[in-house]
Amino acid sequence: MAANSVPKASSSIPNHLSASYMLSDPAAYNASLTDVLVLYRRPGTNRVNLLNKIIAQTRKELKSTDFNLKLQAACKLVFLFNEGIDIQWAAFNVIELMSSSELQHKRIAYSLAPLVFLDLHSSAKNNDDKQSYHEELTQLLTLTPNIFRKDF
Repeated sequence: MAANSVPKASSSIPNHLSASYMLSDPAAYNASLTDVLVLYRRPGTNRVNLLNKIIAQTRKELKSTDFNLKLQAACKLVFLFNEGIDIQWAAFNVIELMSSSELQHKRIAYSLAPLVFLDLHSSAKNNDDKQSYHEELTQLLTLTPNIFRKDF
């Protein structure tokens, strides 16, 4: 190699990203939030289809028994909320994550809980919906007092 030539990079994948981010389907693997953001911001991406795939994968991850996988899904829920996607379906899963014994899980879950409950309220359009909102919120909030007592 000549002294003035520049060596080529051995990989075009940034060190802080997993190699899986190059896949176009987040459902094919357990995509992290970073992987999802890279896919979402890639030029030429069909964002509607990608968001539908992310929602489907997030639902699967939330049904898992692994709390680390649920934490990863909770981070994706924040992204979905910021994109204007309805995340009220994840309210029970967020409460479940709040009951974890690890601080990292609780931190994300407690941050996400107001967003999920706010989303429940904003989806109520008429009086019947508001009544069902209050019933559903009451059922969900009856699960949380013991968690609050234990944590605070």
